[in-house]
Amino acid sequence: MIAFVSAKISHVFTLLISGVFMLYVSFVCANPAEEVYAKYNNSIVQVKIVEVNAESQSSLGTGFFIGDGAYLATNYHVVASVAMEPEKYRIEVEYQGDKHLLQLLVVDVVNDLAVLRSSIEGEPLILAEKVPTKGSKLYSIGNPLDLGMTLVEGNYNGLVADRFFDQIHFAGAINSGMSGGPTLSEAGEVVGINVASAGNQVGFLVPVKYLHTLLARAQAGDEKIAINQDIRRQIHEATTYMLDRLLDDEWPRENIGQAVAIGQVDPAVECWGESHKDEETKLNVISKGCKNRESVYISHEFQSGYIEYEFHYHEGEGWPSASIYRYMSLNAGNARPGNRASKDFVGNYECMEEVVKGDEAHLKAKVMYCVRPYLKFKGLYDVLYMAVSLDREQQSILSHYTLAGVSKKNADRFLERFLTELNWQ
Repeated sequence: MIAFVSAKISHVFTLLISGVFMLYVSFVCANPAEEVYAKYNNSIVQVKIVEVNAESQSSLGTGFFIGDGAYLATNYHVVASVAMEPEKYRIEVEYQGDKHLLQLLVVDVVNDLAVLRSSIEGEPLILAEKVPTKGSKLYSIGNPLDLGMTLVEGNYNGLVADRFFDQIHFAGAINSGMSGGPTLSEAGEVVGINVASAGNQVGFLVPVKYLHTLLARAQAGDEKIAINQDIRRQIHEATTYMLDRLLDDEWPRENIGQAVAIGQVDPAVECWGESHKDEETKLNVISKGCKNRESVYISHEFQSGYIEYEFHYHEGEGWPSASIYRYMSLNAGNARPGNRASKDFVGNYECMEEVVKGDEAHLKAKVMYCVRPYLKFKGLYDVLYMAVSLDREQQSILSHYTLAGVSKKNADRFLERFLTELNWQ
């Protein structure tokens, strides 16, 4: 009898402990995503760009309150139309049922950030001071596809290795409309700003350290500097940094047919190659090229901070003398700059032609060198280089490069180095 009662008491005690444990788990392990969303939802808003004359929505993004609550952060690309055409567009947010206008203060086009001033004081988010540990749980918040504020869980995977400028690899889905929204740690601090997606749960964030810097500029009154003047400085500093990296490195050489071309100079440039042999025409074609993985977005009509170089080798077995050169010259006429630029931003190309004489190792080529000026950012240029070799009858190599957003000094530095690198084997 005593054993039976003891067993019953033990069973009841086990059930009691189990119930307390489940209650504890329910309390402690409540869905953290729900808590993040509930706690910080009022700090995050949808940013609307409105076309003034049509009084219609032009584009959407996300923003969040920072600083003392009177500042709002988002991506530069969300508000780029306002930066470039302030008389044509305005920025609006809806907060607690009312519409409010925002003023664009300062921008960082290289890291795709903007700080705005609000007529309201929202609940500011805290900007993290420390970098998360790899694998940390993160929560990205934004308004994807205008579906309403949405939270996406993901993980911190460190910085992307193959970039000139820092971006965080976020293992989570960032979709159109979430641009400019915050990505929070489990402590509720902003560790990154949503900026882009590669699909398949691969997203990219701007590290919050750049927002710290931009907010400090806004608080110091840097909005007194004209935005065009500031963007010009940022493009120049970015392209100088990129070219410094390229020019300070040894340039790897790769065979391309009977010639030697330039390989991958830096991990921040991605390279490709292909070949084709036409049995009917007896023409053997080998192509190689490299370009940087990211460019500087200025507007949907204009991108800068771009570098590419390409080589196209042609060998015509049995072709008549000089036929390959004439064929390649026609192809050179189809060369185009790699970056997008409208007539509102750039002038016409001015070109010069010259025959560059080689020695026993370096090839002889007819070079066309073209430069077009930036209209809104004085002292910066796009450069288009094309050259066709002259010194072999049945073999020729066409070389091409684009530099976007460079000073004349930096353009000259790159040209001088490039001319010394092309050789025959």
